Amino acid sequence: MTTRLDMLLCGAGINFAEGDLALSGVYLIRSTDAAGREVTTIVDTGHVGMRRNILAALARAGVRAEDVDIVALTHVHWDHVQNLDLFPKARIVLAADELDSIQGEAARDLVTPAWTKHLFGDRALPVTPGDSIIPGVEIVDAAGHTAGSLAYALRVDGRLAVITGDALPWAEVGRQQRSALVFWDLERSQETIARLVEMADVLYPGHDRPFQLVDGEIVYEMDFEMTMFGADPATPGLHYAEPPILATIDLTDGEPVGPRWTKEELWPR
Repeated sequence: MTTRLDMLLCGAGINFAEGDLALSGVYLIRSTDAAGREVTTIVDTGHVGMRRNILAALARAGVRAEDVDIVALTHVHWDHVQNLDLFPKARIVLAADELDSIQGEAARDLVTPAWTKHLFGDRALPVTPGDSIIPGVEIVDAAGHTAGSLAYALRVDGRLAVITGDALPWAEVGRQQRSALVFWDLERSQETIARLVEMADVLYPGHDRPFQLVDGEIVYEMDFEMTMFGADPATPGLHYAEPPILATIDLTDGEPVGPRWTKEELWPR
């Protein structure tokens, strides 16, 4: 059984004071089932602002969207699921707990509106960690960021690659082994991050470049590259600031801080 992993689009953690850019990583896995048939899987689909780029990346990889067999979701936040309709014949793999968590209640999860369920139609395939659905890929429990976050682990060129989604959104979260980007359960999130870092040779985060941790330091698998349109660096009023999610991360009091919140912080009961 052979397994190949390609990054269609690299995630990015660049955002604005007015709102989130939210460019998530989109990955292509090609593996072979027991009958020798190639199975094509997309992990996460980004948001609608990424549609043309996803289709162009698929074309470069020689894959037609209608030939994708499985879309595997790490979680159901808007920036990871909005292009499900690009893959009309694919089954949609997601955690049963994640599907059940979609209530449309802001106190439950601020960035998962109720209409998210309508994206799945009759194609949802709820799974639990450990299920064997995708050839050559282990489905890993990554809950904490959301109720049913999943990671996907596969061996590529002798190394264990783990696609983490936002259970581990940026390399710095992996280095610190803590995150303030938590919408469900802070303690579970911290446990998940430590486990993913321990098991992986290479981590493919939700909004950053693939990386390794070597002696506790981040070693990226590729250089940073991004082109921005519509903003001249010399434009008056254009400012740069350290990411607040990293600059303010301090969990010494046991609670997440910064611009993200748990449901308990937003609406104490």
